Amino acid sequence: MIQRFGPKTAKALSPSEIELTVPELYQNRKDKFLQLVARTYLVENEPSLLERVGILAEALRTGPDKTSAELGLESIGKQSLFALGEMLSSPDEAVRFHAARCMLNIGDDRGLDILQTILGNPQSALRLEAIAAVGTGARKADASRILSRSLGDAAFEIKLATYEQLARIGDIRVTRKLIGGEFFVDTVACPGPKAIYISRKDFPRITLFGGDIPCEKNVFVEILNRRLTANARPGDPYLSLIRIHPSFPRPIGPIQAKYDTLDIIRTVCEQPDAGSKPGTRPGLGASYSDIVLLLDRMCRLGAIRAEFRLGPMTEATQLQPASVPVPDPAIPAAEPAGKPQTPQNQGR
Repeated sequence: MIQRFGPKTAKALSPSEIELTVPELYQNRKDKFLQLVARTYLVENEPSLLERVGILAEALRTGPDKTSAELGLESIGKQSLFALGEMLSSPDEAVRFHAARCMLNIGDDRGLDILQTILGNPQSALRLEAIAAVGTGARKADASRILSRSLGDAAFEIKLATYEQLARIGDIRVTRKLIGGEFFVDTVACPGPKAIYISRKDFPRITLFGGDIPCEKNVFVEILNRRLTANARPGDPYLSLIRIHPSFPRPIGPIQAKYDTLDIIRTVCEQPDAGSKPGTRPGLGASYSDIVLLLDRMCRLGAIRAEFRLGPMTEATQLQPASVPVPDPAIPAAEPAGKPQTPQNQGR
């Protein structure tokens, strides 16, 4: 155990009890560490260890449970590398993938080309797993180089998984801003259609795919009960934002925002007293739920030319009222994203 995971990993408290310390490498992957510990094979001599490697390698090549065999080989460590290296040339893509990922997790990057090839194959069923393998196992420079190519993938699930790994390693293509002390907005510099993704699990987060996402300059958009209104006539230098709150006798605002989605989010949700802090401007103090509804409405009406996507909910969210709303029920599901509505064409 010490040879595989480093010193101070295991401490014997009694003949039947061992205290484990999670190594730094696995601090964010404790479940993975426990899986490896459970598969750690205690051997008396080198021949029995090599025999164990051979059994696991055969299970990876031919057995149905390749993940379990991979974890067994990874728990053994560098003594498995020879057998794993031979499997990189296997005609079976699944064998090549598991061998490459296992080697990467042990500290050998000879399998990176295999993972990169799988990631670039639109027909492969292992692309999402390859993204995760590269993001968690490769050096930052290698992960950034390989994953940046899939940011422009036509499949949104690939683009999303790539962004999540790049955000985790702090890649320069992802810029993160804290809004109102309540949630994050990530801006992802990537090619392809622009999209706004709403996270509904882990922590509140809005992701803007495609860098800066502009707003149209002829706009009139309201959300349910007029809690938020975005309005601009042709020629107006800024977008005007107004909030109605039941606790206040009159509307809050208008406050002006740039014709830019990130600045709209910031203006709507930043706290009214934010302007007292250096480098900040006051906002309307609206909730995460309300900005989600406003963005959904603006995308549907064409005020923001981007695809609006709601992420999956966590199991706890599914059992309780959602903290992030579904799209505004006041908007017909089939409403086209056509010309933005204005006070004139709304009959106002």
